[in-house]
Amino acid sequence: VVYQPRCVVLHSMMKVLSNNRAGVLLVEAILSIAIFVIFASGAIYLLTASILTSRTAQLHSTAQAYLTEGIEAVQSIDRLAWNQLADSPDNTYGLEVSTGQWTLVSDPDNPHGDSNFTRTITISDVYRNSSNALTDNPSGNTFDPHTRKITVTLEWTSLTGASQDITNSVYVTDWDDTNITDD
Repeated sequence: VVYQPRCVVLHSMMKVLSNNRAGVLLVEAILSIAIFVIFASGAIYLLTASILTSRTAQLHSTAQAYLTEGIEAVQSIDRLAWNQLADSPDNTYGLEVSTGQWTLVSDPDNPHGDSNFTRTITISDVYRNSSNALTDNPSGNTFDPHTRKITVTLEWTSLTGASQDITNSVYVTDWDDTNITDD
């Protein structure tokens, strides 16, 4: 057994450790980069999902506003010119503003020129059953000449390419007609 001074042993151990240290640093660098890439990918995914969700909500909110505007526009037409609604059953229309007032047009419209959305107004006849309740079914029921069903549908394409739509219906009446027995 050869006796070596303590400093020679420490020196050779340090040499071995320093040679291994380069390999350890390389492994640490690779692991650090891998962890960073995983977290960065997660952050980018969350950011992208957040933006998509926000934009989708914005589109739906805009569609809801255009739908409500359509309902209110038809109610405005009802108050000003019932005959536009009474003489237009079972057809589809769009809306436009002419001389400061809403009017029906023959084709569905793009609200405010927004080509992302298409608004369709459907005017339908209404019937009353034996209990005087409103119904869409003409079979065995009485036609109500003073009421129309207005259905507004908004269609658009989502960011994912899927077709989306929302619909709302209201009934409008010829409220100022004094001859309510007209048939």
